[in-house]
Amino acid sequence: MKTYLNHIHPGSNIMTTQTLNWTDITLPDEVQSAVETLASNYSEQLESKLTGIILYGSGARGHFREGKSDVNLLIVVDSIDTEALSSIFDSTLTARRHNLAPLFMTPGDLQSFTSVFPIKFLSMKESYRVLHGEDAIASLEVDNAHLRLRCQQEMQNLMMRLRRHFLNRQGHGLTPMLRETLNGFMEALRRVVQLAQGEVPPRKDLVAQAAKTVGFDQKKLEELMKLKSPSGIQNAEVTHELFNEFIKIVEQTARFTEKLEAN
Repeated sequence: MKTYLNHIHPGSNIMTTQTLNWTDITLPDEVQSAVETLASNYSEQLESKLTGIILYGSGARGHFREGKSDVNLLIVVDSIDTEALSSIFDSTLTARRHNLAPLFMTPGDLQSFTSVFPIKFLSMKESYRVLHGEDAIASLEVDNAHLRLRCQQEMQNLMMRLRRHFLNRQGHGLTPMLRETLNGFMEALRRVVQLAQGEVPPRKDLVAQAAKTVGFDQKKLEELMKLKSPSGIQNAEVTHELFNEFIKIVEQTARFTEKLEAN
């Protein structure tokens, strides 16, 4: 667990951050400093409402890419209203210039939102570090029935988006759309495999395990994954073919998910 090194203002119960323990977290110095400043400001501005600050996502996984990745911060407060939000306007605006992305939730929100956003919270539970206060993530549980429905919704929604995009753009501008949607698709696909196999597949093995589990062509998805690179395939004719393959994979995964039983 990552904790604050802090001091207390004389005659006050407001905690002010001096530094954070960044052991096992590799973020650029400028980003770390921005997080420390934001934590200090929130501590003073929100006072006793603030119960926890948690780093999650690529920053906690060690996959942060400067200039590309957001610094995802879960800000846990015992209550939140417009007065509290107004008090942190300036601090939050400054933080966003450093790609800090604070997400505000109460403990009650966390418990109820897992049923609506199960994929998001499962990903959060896998990769997070408590920077201050209580661990509000460890006790969260996700019902497999909610997870299956969300995965099915993600796949079916993506199917509709891909078809609409192809039609609206008359077959042009497909590569950016694929790059934009691949990450979300892969995260949902990972949860589909989890539901089917009973355990979360390692990210490095996901394509192979998903192809075997769902039954689509592994090589086609591997070819699609190359588009995540800035130097990915640009040829319009090839992209048409790949776009169609992506739609087929998404559709097949949606049908597979629909038949799954949430154990």
